[in-house]
Amino acid sequence: MREFGEKIRTARFIKNGSTLVVQYTNAGAATPMKVTYPQPGLTLDYTASGALDRFGRITDHAWKNAGGTALVQIKHGYDRVGNRLYREDVVAANNSKNFDELYSYDGVNQLVDMQRGKLNVAKDGIPPEKIPSWSYPKSEKNNKHRDLRQFTDAPFYNAIEKDVS
Repeated sequence: MREFGEKIRTARFIKNGSTLVVQYTNAGAATPMKVTYPQPGLTLDYTASGALDRFGRITDHAWKNAGGTALVQIKHGYDRVGNRLYREDVVAANNSKNFDELYSYDGVNQLVDMQRGKLNVAKDGIPPEKIPSWSYPKSEKNNKHRDLRQFTDAPFYNAIEKDVS
């Protein structure tokens, strides 16, 4: 078993017959710095500027296609102890999706809270999303304009306005 592990740890590429499946470029103790999949043409490159911080932690995790366009790009920020403070999903944000995450820790560095949404500019908060205000459309047949915000406070009312709580 150890022999198998040694082969995996030191592998520079994996082939299926004569077809190259994946190629690794390692740094030091078999730490992959660049992973390339010729088919479907994807690359993960930690040698790019800003991919790692001065302590070797991943700060920019980007899978790119052959044209260099990021298909997945996750950025991380850390505190002085090494706790991950945030996870910013750049590609999702560019597609109007809010998948960023913000983490909070207690005094002994245990994770106590995780929030998901859109990080603020300082990357230290996720502001509450604005909830759209909905109302019934006005029509000639219905002279009453009913605002759905009336249903947000208890007691709740059904459509015929009977108290159901």
